[in-house]
Amino acid sequence: MTAEFRQALGRVESLIAALEALPDTAAREAARSLAQAVLDLHALGLKRILELAGDSADRLADDSLAGSMLLLHKLHPQPPLERLRRLFDRQRTGFHALGGDVEVISATEEQARIRLDCSPETASALRAETAELVLQALPDVATVEYEEVWDVAGAGRISLPLVQSGAGRVA
Repeated sequence: MTAEFRQALGRVESLIAALEALPDTAAREAARSLAQAVLDLHALGLKRILELAGDSADRLADDSLAGSMLLLHKLHPQPPLERLRRLFDRQRTGFHALGGDVEVISATEEQARIRLDCSPETASALRAETAELVLQALPDVATVEYEEVWDVAGAGRISLPLVQSGAGRVA
């Protein structure tokens, strides 16, 4: 996400908070209805843009701003597994810089299973990095499970049990 997009999103969130604080129930409901109507209108326009884009839809989806808009309207052309794999592939050198690697085992809109291949010392940093990326690709994810494969000197690789996070939390 760009700084400009984050700023605009922050403005939207502050306006929502101000509307929710209004004492007039009818005004709050009218504002919610207006916002939903605008979102529905944008969704129709974005759906048509995707139809016209054809093979270029993936290029739009890979753009952080356009992809975020498609996710917001549940129009992203790539399935969750592919979105997460593509994002991880783009971040591969960053994973290596943290001292490990990451693989997507499975992913749906609600759940992701990630394999971390690293040392025990770098697992925390790698998990934190992947948590941000999972939320970027799957904003509605409720559960993220990690399978950690640690490099242990002299003992080779050993698989550890899954570490699971609860709804709305990534561990």
